[in-house]
Amino acid sequence: MQASIAEAISECYFRSQEVLRILIEVADPETGRPVPHAVAVKASGKSFGDDTLARTFRPISTSRYEAKEPLVLSPFMDPNNTLCFQGKTARDAIYDFKSVILDELSNENGKVHISCRLRSGDFMLESVILRYRSTTDDTEIGLPYDCRVEDGWYIIESVFDPKDIPLREVYWDAFAVIRFLGVRCEARIRLSSLQCLKLKLGNQQWRLDNGKVLFTHIAKKDGLSFGFRDYYPDLDTYAFRAKELAAFAVFAVLHPYWKRKRVWLVFEKYCSLAQDNGFYFFEYCMSLPEEQREHIFYVIDK
Repeated sequence: MQASIAEAISECYFRSQEVLRILIEVADPETGRPVPHAVAVKASGKSFGDDTLARTFRPISTSRYEAKEPLVLSPFMDPNNTLCFQGKTARDAIYDFKSVILDELSNENGKVHISCRLRSGDFMLESVILRYRSTTDDTEIGLPYDCRVEDGWYIIESVFDPKDIPLREVYWDAFAVIRFLGVRCEARIRLSSLQCLKLKLGNQQWRLDNGKVLFTHIAKKDGLSFGFRDYYPDLDTYAFRAKELAAFAVFAVLHPYWKRKRVWLVFEKYCSLAQDNGFYFFEYCMSLPEEQREHIFYVIDK
């Protein structure tokens, strides 16, 4: 079915980011005239561009190109649960498509152990990397890995010692580099909802001898990421994590009350500085009339 849809649509003109809707014409029983009907999806789409389908099904290849890169069709559903397809470049489609699934993330004697899987029939695995999160720096670090094929899946195992790789502050995103339609693509290693919950409730970290710590972090679209920074003995503990979770619980209970207060909390990274954008924004707020700055507070660890 996917092949026949792709073959039909690839003959039409479309560009990247354009949306195509599949319509089926059914003859009206009274007039005999064809009436177009949208194809419904048995799911609840909350907003336009719901990418649940794009992250579940394989992108459909076409014969079209844009800037010398092949275009594919990624399925999604609109607010009316109607099946639609969006034209995307191969790189964009892989970014949205849930192709690499995390199975295990653990601490093995101070080393990071990542186990994930990738469908072997769809893509060709090239490497596993950590990419530095920056708009100006595209540094990537290749990770050692072993790969085997089981029941149509690449089973990828990567074990590395954080002390042996050149990390710097702050965030590093985990990707599997794959070859799709002849294009080098970076696919996020994605977490399940249960794995995300465990990471939010837990305190998984790797202590380094140089006073640094590597900890797990959830990136956008439930992607696996790591944070690297200084180790704070008073803050990087399970006891402090329990206090944070207790604060979340108190907030959930008292949220209706505090929402009416319209409180603004201004702070900077780790609440330990008062010298960057957060401080200057707070300084501007303090220059406003008293009635406008009554509920604006700056949070800092003295």
